[in-house]
Amino acid sequence: MLFPFDRELWPAITAALGRHGQQSEYAALVRPIAEHVVRSRAIDTWIQEKEPEAERIARVRRALADSEVVLYMGFAESTKIPDLEHDLAGLETKRKDAQKEVERLTQKVEAIRKSRKSDVPAAADGDEAAASNELADAAQALADAKAQLGRLEQQIAARSRALPLYKETLATDGLAEELRTRRDHPVHTLLRRMYHELRSAAEAKEKQG
Repeated sequence: MLFPFDRELWPAITAALGRHGQQSEYAALVRPIAEHVVRSRAIDTWIQEKEPEAERIARVRRALADSEVVLYMGFAESTKIPDLEHDLAGLETKRKDAQKEVERLTQKVEAIRKSRKSDVPAAADGDEAAASNELADAAQALADAKAQLGRLEQQIAARSRALPLYKETLATDGLAEELRTRRDHPVHTLLRRMYHELRSAAEAKEKQG
C-alpha cells in the first residue's frame, strides 16, 4: 500500500499466497491497493504537476485501474508477454469460427421458417410438430452460438485493452531500486504524502466508527 510502484512486488504476492495454497485470494487482497492508487489525491496531484517520475507513476496508475491488468501483474511475468499475445490471437481465431457458426445457424433458422411457410398443402400434425421442434432446436443453437460469440468478444476487448497497459508497467522497472539507493530521490516526497493520506483516511474512519 505504501509503495505500489514496484512491479516485481505483485508476482511476489501471488508467490507468497501460492506457498499457502491461497492464490485465489489474490484479487481480493490487492483490490484495495489498486483502488488506493487510482483514487489517491497525492498521486493525482503529483502526476498533474508533472513532478519527477510522474510518467512512470502514471503508467502504474493506468494499469491498476484495469482489473485485467492487475491479474496480469500478479500472474504473468514480462517473459510471458508473447504467450499473452498468442492467447489473444487464439481468441480472435475462435471469434472468427464463432461468427461463421452464427452465420450458419442464422441461415438454417431462416431456411426452416421459409420451408414452413411454403408448405402446401398444410402439413399433418406430426409433421408440423417435427418442424416446430426442428425450428426450436435451431433457434436455441443460434442463441447459444450468439452468447458464445458475445463472451469471446468481451474477452478480446478486455485483453486488447489490458495488454498494452501491462506492457507499459515494464517501463517502471528499477524505480524501487533507485529509491533504495537514493535517500534524496524526489519520489520519497510522494511516498510521505501517500503515507499521511492513508493515515488521515484511517483516522477519519476511526472517528466515524
